[in-house]
Amino acid sequence: MNGVELSLHPAGHIPGSAQVRVTDGKEIWVLSGDYKLENDGLSTPFEPVPCTHFVSECTFGLPLFRWKPQELVFADMLAWVDGLRQEGKNAFIHAYSLGKAQRLIHALHQAGANIRVHGAVHNTNLALREAGLPIPDVLPVSAGQPIETGSVIIAPGSAAETSWTKRFEPYAEASASGWMAMRGTRRWMNAERGFPLSDHADWDSLLQAIQLTGASQVFVTHGYTELFCRYLREHLQLDAHVVSTRFTGETANHSEEAPEE
Repeated sequence: MNGVELSLHPAGHIPGSAQVRVTDGKEIWVLSGDYKLENDGLSTPFEPVPCTHFVSECTFGLPLFRWKPQELVFADMLAWVDGLRQEGKNAFIHAYSLGKAQRLIHALHQAGANIRVHGAVHNTNLALREAGLPIPDVLPVSAGQPIETGSVIIAPGSAAETSWTKRFEPYAEASASGWMAMRGTRRWMNAERGFPLSDHADWDSLLQAIQLTGASQVFVTHGYTELFCRYLREHLQLDAHVVSTRFTGETANHSEEAPEE
């Protein structure tokens, strides 16, 4: 376009997410969007794109955010689900309808969990399956349909503490979010258990992604921008700057109505 070449490259954030590479033959810019480096087994994995200027998110740009490998998180989650099943309870897990919910379904279905989903999750599953993604065909929760004891119900956070959830009693609630790594967040989100599972890069992955690009100039946006930018300047000697936007990105007090992990 007008002598400028644009191309899209996998971001690994959620299915379909992409970084945008822009070059005029002299400079190369890459706008990351949201991304994560861990291969979740469903999204196309993150692809480092060499550039001179890199615009990076830093939603979790603090050293306290360091994720466990997802197989360990899912092992903890399955142990919790199994414990509830033995107590005759259902497991209610809050997750974004797009991205996080499918990641949970993909892993829990492989482990043999009996999964039911909120209508918003079901509709998203249908669209992604139609687009060719291998989303397991799990049933939505429908009025009048009994829920088998020991089931896992996946629903957006907006469904928490509503009359809709009462049909699952007895149940226990959990939230799957990177914010669960922060002390006290589980209490703010009214969850009995918190599983630190994020569709965003953690501290180490943010630094790794930036270094893999080879960029000499970095712009950071969303999240802990000032602190992260200072670290890039002082410890990595990068020409780093904050890009302020009206959209603040994912927060610990997020809702399904807000744009997206």
